[in-house]
Amino acid sequence: MQKHWALLKDCHREYDYRTWIGGKADDAAPASRIGDATKFTVGGHSFGHLHVRWEKTAKGWRIAEITMCR
Repeated sequence: MQKHWALLKDCHREYDYRTWIGGKADDAAPASRIGDATKFTVGGHSFGHLHVRWEKTAKGWRIAEITMCR
């Protein structure tokens, strides 16, 4: 995750990943729509080429893994 941290921060400023948790994103399925699942991945070509895998913990959602597709 440290390898892509600067790019992740830039993409977050542009796309606001919090909308994927709260369900306000128009072009990505947010956590609020995945039911009982404890993991989901968002991102890709339209979001800075980063794929962000989120996992639900006892304290809430957290970023578990970041991969780049370019």
